[in-house]
Amino acid sequence: MDSLGAVARTPESADAPTPDPSSENTTGGSCSGLSLPVEGAGSLAGWPRRIGALLVDWIASNLAAYALLRDGAAWQQPVTGLDFVPLAVFAVEVWLLTALLGMSMGHRLFGIGVRRLDGRIPVGFGRALVRTLLILLVVPVIIIDRDGRGAHDRLAGTVLVRTRD
Repeated sequence: MDSLGAVARTPESADAPTPDPSSENTTGGSCSGLSLPVEGAGSLAGWPRRIGALLVDWIASNLAAYALLRDGAAWQQPVTGLDFVPLAVFAVEVWLLTALLGMSMGHRLFGIGVRRLDGRIPVGFGRALVRTLLILLVVPVIIIDRDGRGAHDRLAGTVLVRTRD
């Protein structure tokens, strides 16, 4: 591997077949570098499922925050510390459920789950914490690599896959 992360071609690897560009998944990235199936369970989760799961988790977190506060102040002007309660509930929900079960509530409803690159679940508290903190920053989620993974998954050593067809 060179300093930019590219794999140097050796005489042995020069004869290796190049990946078929038609084996790309619906997220636009090739799964060849991840050893994932192109379709079905175990394949990279597509954007509609990811966004749907995020919306479910965010709505559930807001409802839970409202139940905890029993006051609509977190959703009204002026901005106060209470405004961060829904975000904190979201972070705890995603972190704990991802660490323990490999999926949040939204992930489960949309048939997707977080796996370590070696396929093991659950991903554990450390990886789930890194992933969750990066999700809260938003930007790492929209920085996508050639395999279709966000920077949050890449830095946590995880991948979001479909758990059912």
